[in-house]
Amino acid sequence: IIFFFAYNWESLPPFVKLGSIQLALLLLIISALLFRRSNLLHNILLMSSSVLMGVLFAVFGQIYQTGANSYDFFLGWSLSVSLWVFVSKFSPHWLFYVLLINLTYWFYTSQSGLKSDALSGLIWINSTFWLLAIFGHRIGLVFSPWYIKILTLIIVGLSTITISIDIFATQHRLFIYPIISCIYVGLTFYGVIQKAIFYLSVISISMVCLFSILTIHYSEFFFDDIRFVFYLLSNMILLSISALVYGLNKLYKTWHSQKAN
Repeated sequence: IIFFFAYNWESLPPFVKLGSIQLALLLLIISALLFRRSNLLHNILLMSSSVLMGVLFAVFGQIYQTGANSYDFFLGWSLSVSLWVFVSKFSPHWLFYVLLINLTYWFYTSQSGLKSDALSGLIWINSTFWLLAIFGHRIGLVFSPWYIKILTLIIVGLSTITISIDIFATQHRLFIYPIISCIYVGLTFYGVIQKAIFYLSVISISMVCLFSILTIHYSEFFFDDIRFVFYLLSNMILLSISALVYGLNKLYKTWHSQKAN
């Protein structure tokens, strides 16, 4: 059936294209309602409905040449599936929703001439979802640990890239430093409270990366030979990573022994 539609897609009339997608969407929603007792299957069907909703918007725009901006497409897609995301309480579905929101903001800043503020805005957006994941149990939202860890990686990665770009920029945006510092302190505090070495490791690696960027940037004022700079930097990174591995491993063993007792 899939190959049939794919081969004849261009020759199909518009109402058949839209009708087939709407029929498939309707079947997925009905199936999700019928399999409410099977939590996993119910959530997978709802997530499939969310994906198919985007296909419906894309085909509609292709047929009628709406000329909408990219962020309009993702914004409409995000708004139309928001209720399903909250109802499903399914971490993969939430991660998909986070991706849609990020794409919406990214395309909005790109097409509105605000791309310079895109990364800092993405940090705010993902930090909001991270806080929702941490405190969501108070309103009945429970998230998988891997979902929180992926959000942590996204936030720390964006923060590292943002500061790295600002280091080499001619005009520095000083307001991002206290914000990112608070985020790093919060993640470190959460890792200590949860006794989760993952968060401390991510923050530590980010700090090593930023220290390396700072060394490369300011080395030109002190050293003329770039080869010596990279030699010095490689040794510093090696020593830093070794010290971090030793310290974090020791801390992990301490926490592990405390949990065992």
